[in-house]
Amino acid sequence: MLAACAPISGPAAPKPTTTTTTVPSVPASTKTLVVIEMAGGHDGYSMLIPYQNATYYQLRPTVSVPAAQVISLAGQPFGLHPNLVKLHSRNLAFIQGVGASNSDDSHFDMIARWWEADTDGAHSSATGFFGRLCDAAASPSAPAGGIAVSWRTTPALVSSSSVTLAMPPDSNGQYPAPSNQPALNAWMVAQRAMATTNGGDTVAQAAGRTGLANALTFSDAIVDLSAANPAYPSTGLGQQLSLAARLIKTSIGTKVLYVPWDGDFDTHSAHRTNHDALMTELDDALDAFLGDMDAAGHGSDVLVASISEFGRRAAQNTDGLDHGTTSVMFLAGAANGGIYGQSPNWSALDANGNLVSPISLADYYATLANWLGVTPSSVLPVSGNPIAGVVS
Repeated sequence: MLAACAPISGPAAPKPTTTTTTVPSVPASTKTLVVIEMAGGHDGYSMLIPYQNATYYQLRPTVSVPAAQVISLAGQPFGLHPNLVKLHSRNLAFIQGVGASNSDDSHFDMIARWWEADTDGAHSSATGFFGRLCDAAASPSAPAGGIAVSWRTTPALVSSSSVTLAMPPDSNGQYPAPSNQPALNAWMVAQRAMATTNGGDTVAQAAGRTGLANALTFSDAIVDLSAANPAYPSTGLGQQLSLAARLIKTSIGTKVLYVPWDGDFDTHSAHRTNHDALMTELDDALDAFLGDMDAAGHGSDVLVASISEFGRRAAQNTDGLDHGTTSVMFLAGAANGGIYGQSPNWSALDANGNLVSPISLADYYATLANWLGVTPSSVLPVSGNPIAGVVS
């Protein structure tokens, strides 16, 4: 059943905006961007650990991973969290030092800015950054240019023209209908009739018919959705990535799969206990996904990218980390493994005790847009420069 499969494109609610870009389309390709939202403020430096930095351990004497437990990376002063054993063999790319300028401590403000690509707090938009990528990269005939693999829609996928929707991880994508065949036939005839436009419709009626038609078209397109691969763990992220893989295999032209992970990265307390468990869940789920994509022949045309509204404070509180600024984002799949970006200076914090972000959110998003074949300036409100070498 396609509960919550509501199109979220089309006319958006009125909102002050300084972004009025018309997004040009790009030639069709087989590339798919899979975005994992790590909401709550992920401390990327508890994932990619500067274990040779004495100041890091001075600031975090008890919440940091001891250097002896870190998975070392050849020739690097950084290592991986010890629970990322499987992903260590996947050769992930890490973009360190990423953050938005004029950052504040509000989850709500900052995640909205990441959804919209509001890089500095002065470029709010009625559409989401990933929705704009769908407008540019997805075919107008695609049943869904973007899909949130979630029980709820996301502002990140609000688009101007491309159909974007939400699909719960436990759904088969089929339009809700009776199981009795005669009733099903009559029901679907009625639904398709209601989805047909009428010249006398009000704006609201036309929008309703369009939404209904989009849901029916999507349901028809994935009627042969493949069975779930049993290799995935039964965790929340495991089931979300399992459905993402099945949707990619249907080849219906979806360009962005948005995965809002329900893991709680707001680790004000018990940071080690909570973050360690999240890294285990990530290691198992993402490893299964990448293996599934390789086996299906999609290893080189699927890029997994993380986002989070901010990092954590440089220094610990009692046994946790408060809201901060700079973090580390990771890329997997069609990425060139290694460490990119620029390390923040742990000995030169800002007035609030936060790391200063040397890499702009705009540069990170420009990298994702460029990989999809979209000109960054057509989807970003300010200039962003793709980070060289991180993706092919």
